Amino acid sequence: MNEDPNFKYYGIAFVRKIANEDKCPFLKRIEGINSTECTAKFDRTAWDCIETKEFCPFKEQGVAKNVFEYFFANKRTRLFSVECLEDVPLLLNTLFH
Repeated sequence: MNEDPNFKYYGIAFVRKIANEDKCPFLKRIEGINSTECTAKFDRTAWDCIETKEFCPFKEQGVAKNVFEYFFANKRTRLFSVECLEDVPLLLNTLFH
């Protein structure tokens, strides 16, 4: 990470009910894939997400608070949800092209 300033970290969580992205202002649907990305960043904490009533596929699946914090704190990280294992290659192809 220190040697390559362009290196990015991608987190992929297998979750259910990702189709509810309209219920959280931080979820963004990935076009053409059954996947969403959490776009919350620096000014957000895991406690903010836990305390809100908004739908979050990561929270629903029990992703740990420290995982949220790691992705919120680092500008080179992106957190995605997918519902089916078959969608992972599609997501990776989208990210790397």
